[in-house]
Amino acid sequence: YTVYGMRMIRLIRILEVPLLLLVIAFECIIQGSTNMGIFLIIISIIRLWTNHITDSSIYKNSYEKK
Repeated sequence: YTVYGMRMIRLIRILEVPLLLLVIAFECIIQGSTNMGIFLIIISIIRLWTNHITDSSIYKNSYEKK
């Protein structure tokens, strides 16, 4: 992979689950389940923060090999 490709893979890996949770949260809010939507938004933010913090330590070996 190129440097740009590695950055894109990392970005997708960090954002994938939080964005999915946000989509589900907004659909819950639209359907009238506001409490569940707010809960999922909070979980999405926590997951985004966790993914960002732990990405370099979990995938450290894969960055060094390439």
